[in-house]
Amino acid sequence: LNGRAAMVGFAAAVVGELITGHGPAGQLLDLLRWYLG
Repeated sequence: LNGRAAMVGFAAAVVGELITGHGPAGQLLDLLRWYLG
């Protein structure tokens, strides 16, 4: 279960990075910029 959850989480992170052009850190920074801007 842990291995499968890790694979799903990793796949979701990769797909999100492909869609947004950013990794999780980049998404957080963009959210902060949007929130502050």
